[in-house]
Amino acid sequence: MHSQFPSSHNIRGTGPPPGIDLDFTIQKVQWSTYDISHPAVKGTLRLLAIPIKILELPTELAPPNCASPFLGPLFHHMVAFKNVGKKGTPDPRPATFQEYAKSPKEDITNFTKPLDEPYNEFAVTRDPPYLIRTRTILMKIELLKDRWNQFGDPVLWPQHQTSQSVSECNTAGPIAAATETGVSVKIRTPVAYG
Repeated sequence: MHSQFPSSHNIRGTGPPPGIDLDFTIQKVQWSTYDISHPAVKGTLRLLAIPIKILELPTELAPPNCASPFLGPLFHHMVAFKNVGKKGTPDPRPATFQEYAKSPKEDITNFTKPLDEPYNEFAVTRDPPYLIRTRTILMKIELLKDRWNQFGDPVLWPQHQTSQSVSECNTAGPIAAATETGVSVKIRTPVAYG
């Protein structure tokens, strides 16, 4: 079942974005994982972007030379950190963007090593069916100095990017590369709750 949003709404304006809200199923989901080995931070960072909606958007919103259909996932981004290093005094306050902007921080990207950056797959119910493949990759990670979350873990501020490709599915199972489109989204997410 899908619904048609009124085309008069702007994707950046108020109200729902324009387009058809498509049904989809999760085919494969795995965290992107990274080892952090810094004098002040040791542990495993995990990143994941899960679509909460997939919209078939009007072609006038598509980038130039974009193949049809133009499918736009709306993601929920998750970040987790398993601390195996130093603990600090727990602080129940969540880290905010305002705090991030004002706080002393250290770029610890060079102390981070990718363990796994898998592709995730979501099957879109339409005729013909499509497969959306996504991949979330860490771009940069910063440590907020002398700041700890409610578990006593260091507060980290990762910036990550989720890219996607869309392919028409062959009903026999394998993916036919009939249509390939790509979109990237850059996100900054604090690890305030570990």
